[in-house]
Amino acid sequence: MCSSDLVEDVGELHPAARFALACSPPTDLAGVDGLSIFTDGSAAPGAGTGPPALGWSAVVVARRGGSYHLVGVLYHEAAGSGPVIEQDHVRDSNCMELAAVVWALVWIVVSRPPCAL
Repeated sequence: MCSSDLVEDVGELHPAARFALACSPPTDLAGVDGLSIFTDGSAAPGAGTGPPALGWSAVVVARRGGSYHLVGVLYHEAAGSGPVIEQDHVRDSNCMELAAVVWALVWIVVSRPPCAL
C-alpha cells in the first residue's frame, strides 16, 4: 500500500476529494478499531482502434474511536500490474473492478492488519 505522501500532485483532484484527504490524515495501525477498503476499476474505450484505457485503485481508511484516517492508496501504476492486465484477453470494466479487489486482498494477506476489516 502506497503511503498517502506518495500521492504527489493532488491539484487536479475534485475539491471534494481534496477536502476528504485533508480531513483524513495518514495514520499507522496502532490502536485502530477497524479498516475499510474501497475499490474501483474501469475500462474506457480506446481512441479509434486502440486498446482500452484500463485502471483500478484501492483506498484503505482506518477507524479509531469516532475518527477516520487515511492508511494508504494503491493503484494500477504503483502496483506494477499493467503488464499483467495487458496480457488478459478480456479487458473490460468488470475485470478492472475485480483487479482492484484482488490487489486489495493481496495487501491484506501481506500486511496482516491487527484489526477487523
